[in-house]
Amino acid sequence: MVQERFWGNLIRELREKYGVSQRQLAEDTGVNRSTLRSIEAGQSAGDILIIERLLDALGHDLEALDRQQTKSSEAGASPLHPAGQVLS
Repeated sequence: MVQERFWGNLIRELREKYGVSQRQLAEDTGVNRSTLRSIEAGQSAGDILIIERLLDALGHDLEALDRQQTKSSEAGASPLHPAGQVLS
């Protein structure tokens, strides 16, 4: 459940940061809107390929974010704001 919340929070945060609606992100990626809602709500992690498509559409690389999350978790920092920094 922690992983579901991490990816859901991250996708929602990035989507809102860039001013993209759920509808637009779903259309741009071919992901069903209800699936996107479930992912953002932390109810489902979704398929890793879906997560990758969503992140790509938001201009972020899955592998880089996963490495950053691992380092942040090991250091005790928030995965969404490692060392107090907002992901850019």
